[in-house]
Amino acid sequence: MSKYCSKCGAEIMEGSKFCKSCGAPVENTQATAANQKTQKKVNSQKKGKKTPVIIGIIAVVVLIFAGLGIKNMGIGVADYEKPLKYQVDGINKNSVKTYKKAFVNGESYYSDASLKEQLKEVKKVSYKIESVDNISAMGLLNSINVLGIQSKDIEDAKELEVEFEIKDAEGDKRTATIDFDVVKLGGKWYALMDLLD
Repeated sequence: MSKYCSKCGAEIMEGSKFCKSCGAPVENTQATAANQKTQKKVNSQKKGKKTPVIIGIIAVVVLIFAGLGIKNMGIGVADYEKPLKYQVDGINKNSVKTYKKAFVNGESYYSDASLKEQLKEVKKVSYKIESVDNISAMGLLNSINVLGIQSKDIEDAKELEVEFEIKDAEGDKRTATIDFDVVKLGGKWYALMDLLD
């Protein structure tokens, strides 16, 4: 097997101590070449070991974020805010089905036909929650009695102070601030009020 000078690339005769072309010592050249090969092998082994570890770490991080975010991924809001978001999305998408997700058993105060008509009257709604307060089920007696909810079934209740910007079908804009009550039943939040009232 022929050897070549690492400095100039000329062929080196076997047994030579120096390159005839450039005068570089052959021992250093061979040692350097051997060191370079060894170093490349070590580096590729290190890369080979690091790659699965890095991929594993990335996979774990992705799974953690997916696990944490999957619950709210569809709407990206606090659980107690979901009934409000369903109503607003239902209005903005002109979707009775989405709107009714806000209510216990998917039942609004209005019939589907009435909701369809009312949804046509509003072009767009946006909102901002100004504050959130915990409230007692006793403070909601009038609302929950109308809906047939038993106070003993309420796991939690909140009053959201919400500022709305409403654009109607004619393009007129107005703002309103309302208290929007929500209750938690069976681990899920529901609206006690209908935005289309």
